[in-house]
Amino acid sequence: MAIGTGRIACPQCGANNFDTVTVCWKCGVPLRRGSAAGQPAPPNAAGGTPSVQVHQPVAAGPRMGASPAALRAALWLGLLFPYVGLPVGLVFMMLDDESRYEAGRACVLWSCVSLAAHFIVMTLIGIGMREMLFAALQGVRGVAGRAGGMGGYDAPGL
Repeated sequence: MAIGTGRIACPQCGANNFDTVTVCWKCGVPLRRGSAAGQPAPPNAAGGTPSVQVHQPVAAGPRMGASPAALRAALWLGLLFPYVGLPVGLVFMMLDDESRYEAGRACVLWSCVSLAAHFIVMTLIGIGMREMLFAALQGVRGVAGRAGGMGGYDAPGL
C-alpha cells in the first residue's frame, strides 16, 4: 500500500503527478524524488535527506470559471439524461481542474433537479391512473368470476 499521497509538479510542463512516479505522465521528463517543484529537499539534522518527504500541493493556474459552452452542455446533459448526467458530473467534480469541477457541479445540480421533477411527474401520473387501474382490475375480476369453474366457458343454454 502506498504511504505517500502527495503530488509532484513537472518542472517542464507543470503537470500534476503522483509522488510515486519517476517520469511525468504528460511529457515523460524524469522527475526528482526530492520535492514537489523539482528542487532538491533540504537535508535533515543527520545530514541526509529526510526519509518521509512532505509535498506541497501543486499551485493551480489562474482561476478560470467553466466556459459558457461547458455550462450549457452540463445543463442539457443534466436535464435530458439525469441518470447519465449524475455520474458524469460526479466524475468531473473529482478532477483537479477548477473549470471542470464547476461544469461537473452544474451537471450534478441539474441532474438532481431533473430527477426530482421526474419523481414528481411520475407520482402525479400514478395518482391520475389509479382509478383506471382499479377499474381495469375490477373488470378482470368480473370476467374471471363469470367464467365458471377452472377458467372454462359455459355456453348459454347447455
